[in-house]
Amino acid sequence: MKRARFLVCGLGNFGSYLARRLFEKGQEVIAIDIDDKRVAEAKDYVSEAVVADVSEREALDQIGLGSIDAAVISLGESRIDASVLATLHIRDIGITRIIVKAISQDHARIVEKIGAKEVIFPEREAAPKLADKLSTPHVFEQINLHEGYALVEMKSPNELYDKTLQEAPIRSKYGITVVWINRKTAEEKEVSVVPHPEDKIMEGDVLFVLGEEKAIEGFKKLRT
Repeated sequence: MKRARFLVCGLGNFGSYLARRLFEKGQEVIAIDIDDKRVAEAKDYVSEAVVADVSEREALDQIGLGSIDAAVISLGESRIDASVLATLHIRDIGITRIIVKAISQDHARIVEKIGAKEVIFPEREAAPKLADKLSTPHVFEQINLHEGYALVEMKSPNELYDKTLQEAPIRSKYGITVVWINRKTAEEKEVSVVPHPEDKIMEGDVLFVLGEEKAIEGFKKLRT
């Protein structure tokens, strides 16, 4: 399978992590930054690292950016003007998928108007996830699916201990379904159980529940 080719502009924390991760996944990554120290460090984990000012069209032309599948622009707060110019130049070069890390709503609106296909706010996106993790430590993972549904891995709630799935008000009250149970045996071995109505929920069980996000939010509030 042909490798995708990505351009990452800006090697701060976000840009460097992204470039490294893409490269580890077997993709071709061209990384650009104005800081020669950052570029020197990046040479160990990208296909090509270049010292250049992405706000200058001539500098981008000299690199040669043909056949780029997507460009990610991740410049610091002090370089919003450079981010805007880079978006404009990269669009004019012919790269159609441009993703910009925005600093503010105004910044986002500007880059969207001049060619950015996607705008991201990593801090805003990470904060709700961290808040959920801190406020519901009994929830190990949540995968949001299509059309408002989610799959959640969580500890079994106290009030459901020793109740069968048929007795517990999981479906009748919350409208969600337990699709899988991970349980430790007396020998401390972890086993996976395909649940049946007569199966009891035990202390220490890890439940995998599927349902509408709103219903799952209510279920997550049960004490564990």
